[in-house]
Order: sequence, then structure tokens, then C-alpha cells
Amino acid sequence: MTGRLSGKVALVTGAGAGIGQGCTLLFAEQGATVVGCDIDAAAAERTREEAADRGLSVEMLAPFDMTDPAHARRYADEAYERHGRIDVLVTAGAIAPHMATTAEMDFGAQGTPTIRGEVDVVFLPVRAAWRTWRPRAAARSSASPR
Repeated sequence: MTGRLSGKVALVTGAGAGIGQGCTLLFAEQGATVVGCDIDAAAAERTREEAADRGLSVEMLAPFDMTDPAHARRYADEAYERHGRIDVLVTAGAIAPHMATTAEMDFGAQGTPTIRGEVDVVFLPVRAAWRTWRPRAAARSSASPR
């Protein structure tokens, strides 16, 4: 299949539902090799099946918890080992926040889980994928004319 993302390898977290699922299906329609992940293995499988019903192929790795540094690193490493590159990373996974005003929020019971579910799920996969981008960026900058 040809499209705007042909030849690109796209990682999508939270691929089992919502924005992550939408990105997974759209990127596959546009020709990307998509490696999705989700904490919910059944949801990830439903997305894979929906893609197959549309004649698309997506890879799903689940369950992967993006609040766990080891899971984030394993996700990026597995995708990189399979495809030799990571061109796109969409961090669409999130954990429902504990809603309260800052003045009322308990740090341990509400604040910490909210931060992990909204910030760590972005930071950890980006940090894991970054290791694969640095060598490519260095090669491009050394090859460019000065």
C-alpha cells in the first residue's frame, strides 16, 4: 500500500481505544508499518482485528504499561529490533486522572497516580525511542554540508 506514510515505522501507545486506535488505523491506511501497544491486551487485539477487517496489518504488543520504564524500553526495543527504525511515536495512552482541585488533591492518593498517568506515559516512551533517533540525527548532521 502506498500513502503519505509508506516506508515509515510508527509506534502508537494506547492503540486499543480512542485516539490511539484512530491513529493506528489511519497510519496503517496511509501505508505505515504500525506497532501499537496497550495496557489492555483484549483492547489491543480488537484494534488488530478491526485493522484486519479493513485489509490492514498492524502489530500489537500487549500488555505494556507505559508508566513502567522497563515496559516502555522493551516496547521501543522490540519495534526497533523488528524494523530497524522508528520514524513516528504517538503517545496516546493515558490513565484516567483523579480529579480534584490542586488545593484538595492528596499528593499520594491522587496527585502521584495522576502525574504517572498523564506525564510518565509520554516521557517514558519518548525517552525509550530517543535512543534509536540519536544515531540517525548524528549521521544526518555529519553528512550535511557546513
